[in-house]
Amino acid sequence: MQLNEELGNKKAIAGNLNNIGNVFMKETDYLKALDYYQKALIINNEIGNANWAARNLGNIANIYWHLKKLDQAKENYLQAISFLEKSGDRNLLALNYSNLGNVFFDKQELKDALAYYIKAKNMNHERGDQVLEAGSLGNIGGCYQALAHDSNKKLLNELLGGDKKLALNNARLYLDSALTLDLEFHLLDN
Repeated sequence: MQLNEELGNKKAIAGNLNNIGNVFMKETDYLKALDYYQKALIINNEIGNANWAARNLGNIANIYWHLKKLDQAKENYLQAISFLEKSGDRNLLALNYSNLGNVFFDKQELKDALAYYIKAKNMNHERGDQVLEAGSLGNIGGCYQALAHDSNKKLLNELLGGDKKLALNNARLYLDSALTLDLEFHLLDN
């Protein structure tokens, strides 16, 4: 990193900072990781590197998610998604859709969680990524399963006319599809 600083290579400096953040993230030192990701974000914004700024925002959101600061995670995922919808990086976009779905799921905002999981599933399907599509199908199944709980009666009424059996059938359908797709991938992989 020192050489990049001497050369004034800001893009490489931001990459180095992001990588250092990744190391701290793996070590679960979230506050140090957050510091490095934020430094990288500042540089990437400064040099107009929107795709990497989106990566930094996604990493920052991941930190907040791990820290259970769900509103801050949501805000950063939404910013990352805004950049990615413009840049066209569909891999990262699908990942951020799924991660934002996780935030909404944890906040018990199942309608929004379902919407983002479906976006992720559709994008993963279009890209032919069976592993991530299976994960998205599993997340959708989990949402339908959660809808069937008594604590979600109002949303169950809104989305499925109060039909708990339909919610459980949908959960089973999506979870079975996830398992089938995952098994197909792993059988073909071996």
